[in-house]
Amino acid sequence: MGTNIIVITVRSLYLGMTLDFHFTLKTVADAEDWCVFEKPIGIDMEVLLAMKLSLFSPIYRLDSELSGIILCAKNKNFYNELRNGYGSEAMTFHFTILAQNDVNLLEEIVCDLPIAQHRERDCMIISHTTGKKARTIFKKIATLEQFTLWSAETKFLRKHQIRLHAHEMGIKILGEDIYDKIPTPFLSDFKSNVKSNRKRLAMPLYSATCVCLPEINFFYGGSDIKIRSPLPSKFASMLKIIKKWN
Repeated sequence: MGTNIIVITVRSLYLGMTLDFHFTLKTVADAEDWCVFEKPIGIDMEVLLAMKLSLFSPIYRLDSELSGIILCAKNKNFYNELRNGYGSEAMTFHFTILAQNDVNLLEEIVCDLPIAQHRERDCMIISHTTGKKARTIFKKIATLEQFTLWSAETKFLRKHQIRLHAHEMGIKILGEDIYDKIPTPFLSDFKSNVKSNRKRLAMPLYSATCVCLPEINFFYGGSDIKIRSPLPSKFASMLKIIKKWN
């Protein structure tokens, strides 16, 4: 397994002009039939599916607002094998979440609420009539005074599942702007009395929803494969600052 960089070019119409947008994807694992890469925040899975990642086919979708690792197949046979395993819940997704601290929440919370697409808005809702089954297991990892680090585990991913289930269970994710309005802390919240660049102090520690997917498990070649990538650099920097100043 090695680390490589894939460069993707997307041609788009912007203000009447045709522009090429370039972004890079870092592979974190590479095998004969499959590879795993890191999807940055803001990259829509539809773009990746259309580009087919130089003939690599993603097995599942990850919300554009989130960063995380994506498993891809390099051939049709393995794609079908992995998709069947995914549909049979033979894969496990391990998310990391940073939320506001709430001492009333249990150490482990299980949410089985069914999820459906909202008819008019680009969001999901809980529906016991039209919703599809979804299950998320939340576990506290650490408490950082006013913040809590959680893990969230699921066997099958629905759109916005982690964020909606967290909202329903009372877990207030930092940076969430659809199901809650929870701001991400600013550097000034921790370093107000320390000399620093004013613009830097006025910037949020993480400019996105504080959820990422650093780990997956899947079955391959008779073995259970575990792939884990480091937390996104900005996510890790945010945690470092919070731990230091708390």
